[in-house]
Amino acid sequence: MKVCPFILKYENMKYTIKNKNFLDWRFTDRNDFVKLGEIVFEKLLLNGRCTLTSQELLDMTGYIPVHYIPVHIINEDEIDEDIEIDPSDCQLVGIETAEDVHDKLRNILIENGNQEYGDCIIDEICELFNFSPTEES
Repeated sequence: MKVCPFILKYENMKYTIKNKNFLDWRFTDRNDFVKLGEIVFEKLLLNGRCTLTSQELLDMTGYIPVHYIPVHIINEDEIDEDIEIDPSDCQLVGIETAEDVHDKLRNILIENGNQEYGDCIIDEICELFNFSPTEES
């Protein structure tokens, strides 16, 4: 796994990934679904039932490609698509959660009299905290 020197990550913070984006990437081909079926089958054999969360799938994943992480890139020309992020440095958020955060940020800006409260400023604030930007909503 290559380490990414171009991603700013504050200590004790996790990168956020939208649940849908993670699942879309995690299940990109037929083999991914076969593996999921094997996991479910094994749980059914052991427990007689299966509960599997997106977070459990994330925890079983060996890496997350860097382009699925909303990050502040120091130099986009130097970003290597082969860079991988450790899943333990990530947290999943639902689309509703991200949209709620964007709406709350927008309301704070409006309530405090800021003339700028569009997606561009919301995205810049989100990048500061490695949170999903509005364009992925």
